[in-house]
Amino acid sequence: MHQVFKFEDEKTAALTLGEAFVPGSDPSHFCKPADVAVLSDGRFFVADGYCNSRIVRFDADGTYDTEWKAAGTGSALPTVGLKGSQSFSVVHALTVSEDLDVLCAADRENRRILCYNYETGKLLAQISGDESGDRIFSVAFSPTSSNLFAIAQGTSTTGYTLDSQYRVVDEWNSDPGMVEPHTLAVADDGSVYVGEIGPNRVWKFQSSLSSSVAEGTARALTATSAASRNSTAVEANTTSSVDAVVGSVTASAASPVLQTLPASSSQNSLS
Repeated sequence: MHQVFKFEDEKTAALTLGEAFVPGSDPSHFCKPADVAVLSDGRFFVADGYCNSRIVRFDADGTYDTEWKAAGTGSALPTVGLKGSQSFSVVHALTVSEDLDVLCAADRENRRILCYNYETGKLLAQISGDESGDRIFSVAFSPTSSNLFAIAQGTSTTGYTLDSQYRVVDEWNSDPGMVEPHTLAVADDGSVYVGEIGPNRVWKFQSSLSSSVAEGTARALTATSAASRNSTAVEANTTSSVDAVVGSVTASAASPVLQTLPASSSQNSLS
């Protein structure tokens, strides 16, 4: 619909931005927006992602504030430190950490995560996927720690946990493996939820991550076990509990396929 909505409840839209079925790239129009990230003061960011390849920031009342593209064409973002493509290619997901003043975006088709100071627009880090084809579909900060979670799909389908320095400290998947993960969310208790399309199911991973991860100690995520080994992840069209997930997740012994490209330094391998 090319629109963004804020709901007071399940039925009442308190705020509507964009014009229904009318795409555009000006301050009052969108073109297939993909995600929204909201700050505690009510300000919010829109991943105007499929057509316009931009991030737009709005005040709490929906007033347009500023926008930027990866190369810094918006008023808030300087053109420094960017490696590879100088523009977004499908901004597919956004997440914010108010403890760090950071906004991270899944720049899907460029196979990378870009993280900024959300006040100044300064580029803080570029985390790149494997050049062989892993695309970054979703990112989410933990609400109770500085850990960043990401889900990638391509030559392999893998979940990643990164610490506050954007170092990969864990890789995780399910058994049977995820097929087409599309989005993820992290609950207050550390549980990580991954939604798939195609299979139309949701995986729940129970995280044992703690503050030690921020210090570089990897902890494995474990998929919640089901009573029956024939059970799989929850199908979207059933009423089964989301806890019906089979298998376990262990940290991979292989080198991480995500690498960070800090804005002010050369490429470093994450570990």
